[in-house]
Amino acid sequence: AKHRIRVCVGYTKDGSPITKQVSANSELELTDKIVRMVLLSDRRCEFIDIQEAPPEPAAPVFDAYAEEWYQTFKAGRIKPTTAYNYRLILENHLYRKWAGIPLNQITTKDIQDFLNERKSLAEKTLLEMKIMIKSILESAYRDGIIQKNPAADSRIVIPSRKKTIRKALEVGDIRDIIGSLYKLDEMDRRYMPLLLFTGMRRGEILGLQWGDVDLKKNVLHVVRNISYPKGQND
Repeated sequence: AKHRIRVCVGYTKDGSPITKQVSANSELELTDKIVRMVLLSDRRCEFIDIQEAPPEPAAPVFDAYAEEWYQTFKAGRIKPTTAYNYRLILENHLYRKWAGIPLNQITTKDIQDFLNERKSLAEKTLLEMKIMIKSILESAYRDGIIQKNPAADSRIVIPSRKKTIRKALEVGDIRDIIGSLYKLDEMDRRYMPLLLFTGMRRGEILGLQWGDVDLKKNVLHVVRNISYPKGQND
């Protein structure tokens, strides 16, 4: 014989019960159907203590975390010219791309797209950007913010083979400069020949002191390099 029963699966706004009929060929089957119907109904909370998991805290956004990473691990530990290059990459490229984007939403594809969008730049510049992105995300991984470092994926490639080539001045240009030295003020007249004839870098020239000059032996001792803020050695 069929076993039948009406089961309350909820209530209307005025409190009236909402029922559905359940039928089965045995008491055991009927019991199973009742349990399943109640678990799928609005009344399940009356029988089971259901506690929803608290939402996961939002991951820090890229630009805020990257700035903290720079100030903690780089600022004050790198040369001023290097710091200037870091700021250029961060502010002109990385922050513009991922400002306000949570770290855990950045994918390997996003990083490759970032590099592809800048394929007109030199290979060395793109490599520096890739290394910085990888370092920032590796720090986030070690802090437990992301589950893996998407920039560590071996599929990421540098989409440029362009080289920055600096050509030496032509002989005619050097002669023009020498012929115009008299037009410069005293400090610039010292600076320009040192660039032309010694091969010294600008920071090395700016770092020269009279104690480094041996006029008897006609020798300059290069013992220091001077870098001014933002890399502008004016």
